[in-house]
Amino acid sequence: MKTKPTSFKITIICVAAIVLIAFSLIVIWLSIQGYRYYNPNFEIHIFTRESEDLYWEYPSYTTWGDSAFGTSPKVYEAIKEFADETTAVDEWLHTYQLPIDVTCEVVIQGDQTIVTYEGTATNQNGEAENIYKQLVFDFVITENIIDHSVR
Repeated sequence: MKTKPTSFKITIICVAAIVLIAFSLIVIWLSIQGYRYYNPNFEIHIFTRESEDLYWEYPSYTTWGDSAFGTSPKVYEAIKEFADETTAVDEWLHTYQLPIDVTCEVVIQGDQTIVTYEGTATNQNGEAENIYKQLVFDFVITENIIDHSVR
């Protein structure tokens, strides 16, 4: 003779199902956060400053969707190095006078990110000077490079 499940058994089964679902959701959330900790969403953008005697392309970056735990120290250091080095070139180019015509290209080659500035600018003596500066980073932060430049 079969017995009907008691309400206690049904309650235990429901609680167990809820605990299992909650545990699964927590594991999924932690997995996503762990992935984002080492792989934040990151893009490099090439923008242009442009006026009558000025054409100047420069890289910038955006990051979003970081992990709830932040960003791994290795990734943070790579982002900081990229920002510091490109800012230093920007400050160096600010020492020149108009006219300035400098392009910027960001490429990924193997395990390196290469940023190349090339063009001409007027030095403090009023003479046109060739500009060539290449930054080589021994890491790839992202392959998402978006070129907003006008040329």
